[in-house]
Amino acid sequence: MVSSRVDVRQIVSAATGAPEHISHIAFRRTADMLNVYLERALRRDGYSHMKYIVMLAIAIHEGRVTPTALSKWLFRTKGAVTSVVRALESDGLVRREENPMDERSTFITLTEKGQQLVSASVPTSLEAASRIFSCLSQDELATLNALHSRLRKRL
Repeated sequence: MVSSRVDVRQIVSAATGAPEHISHIAFRRTADMLNVYLERALRRDGYSHMKYIVMLAIAIHEGRVTPTALSKWLFRTKGAVTSVVRALESDGLVRREENPMDERSTFITLTEKGQQLVSASVPTSLEAASRIFSCLSQDELATLNALHSRLRKRL
């Protein structure tokens, strides 16, 4: 009788030598480590990495973005973005404004306090990124950015 039970250990063992699997694990570990590193740096400024990323995304979108566009840009569910936005609203860092062109939608904007906090935290983020990526040459950084871009297009 042939067992229909899948032995996950065998599958993982067979895949671990594959270059794409090794790259996947290395990429995930590096991304996780980077998030933890940045989280620690931003905690000193008083908030989480995710709150910073949401506020930075709003700033990048010229200070005003719809929740849908924000969730797409962050590659997060609308529910996940909504919970972060609610927390930022209660902290007085963002507010919702009606869209004058479409009364069914709203914009999320940074408050003055939110703008000040993002501006104050950008140096922390840049300093952390400089420390992390300083081991790479300009050519290596360009290659890394190009590779990230290609991978994102596949998602």
